[in-house]
Amino acid sequence: IEQVIVLAAGFDTLVQHDYSKYPKVQFLEIDHRATQEIKKDAFVDINPITTNVTFVAADFQKQTLKTILDQHC
Repeated sequence: IEQVIVLAAGFDTLVQHDYSKYPKVQFLEIDHRATQEIKKDAFVDINPITTNVTFVAADFQKQTLKTILDQHC
């Protein structure tokens, strides 16, 4: 596995739990900005130098998944 994409995870901790176990895997978490800002801020405070995790703020009511992935993958 080279990449894990998590969609609309809310406050699920899958990425936070697994990113350090699999440093060669790229983790991309796509979620609504309001939820993600809280989660991303907490994650970055604890893990300031993480190169295999990307948080993408998106609104699935206004953007298609294809558009989001085209911009970030």
